[in-house]
Amino acid sequence: MAGRGREIAEVCKERSIDILCVQETKWSGKSARVLLEGHKIYYTYAPQTGEADEEKEMFMENFERIIKDIPGSEKVLVGADFTGHVGKRSDGYQRVRGGKGHGQRNTEGERILECAESLDMAVVNTFYQKRDEHLITFKSGQHATQIDYVMIRSADLKSVRNCKVIPEEAVVTQHRLLCVVLKIKQEKKRKPKTQKRIKIWKLKGDKIIEFQK
Repeated sequence: MAGRGREIAEVCKERSIDILCVQETKWSGKSARVLLEGHKIYYTYAPQTGEADEEKEMFMENFERIIKDIPGSEKVLVGADFTGHVGKRSDGYQRVRGGKGHGQRNTEGERILECAESLDMAVVNTFYQKRDEHLITFKSGQHATQIDYVMIRSADLKSVRNCKVIPEEAVVTQHRLLCVVLKIKQEKKRKPKTQKRIKIWKLKGDKIIEFQK
C-alpha cells in the first residue's frame, strides 16, 4: 500500500465510491490515515491463513461483540478479507447466505457463516448471480478465489441494488475491487415548531384593549 494513496483516492472519485475497504495495507501504528481528496481510511488486521485456530476464534468473538454493541437502529456495513471460502451452497444458512457464491466451503468459511448467522448479517456477494470474473475477489497466478466479503444486516439487504467485482480495477496487489450499490434513505430533519408571533403594531381600537386584558 505504500505510495498508493493517490491511486485509491482517484478510484474512489472515478467510481463514485463513498466507502472503500482496503486489504493488505501492511500499515502499523494508528488505525486511520487521511488520503488525498479528503478521503480517510481506517484499517485493522484479521488472522491470516495458517495462524492458530485460537487466534481466529478470539478475533471472531471480538468482532461479534463489537457488532452486537451497535444499536439495531443504525446501519452496519462490514467489508473485509475474512480468508475463508463460504462456497456456493447455502444449506443451513439460507437467511444470511445466497446460493450464488464461488468455490467450495472450507473450515474458515463455516466460521464466517456461523458468525453471520449469530449476528443476522447477510453475506451480500453471495446473493447475486454473476460470472466467475465478477465473483472472484482474489487472484494470484492460477489461484483464483472468493475471500473478500461484504456483510449487512439481513433486514437491510433490500437496500442493496447490486454487488460485483470489477476485475480491471486493482489498487491493491492480488485483491480486486468489490463494489456494492446501496440505496439509503436519509431522514428528513424536522423543522422545530414555533409559536406564531402576534403583530401588536397592527392591532387597532378594541383589539388593543382586548389584547391588553
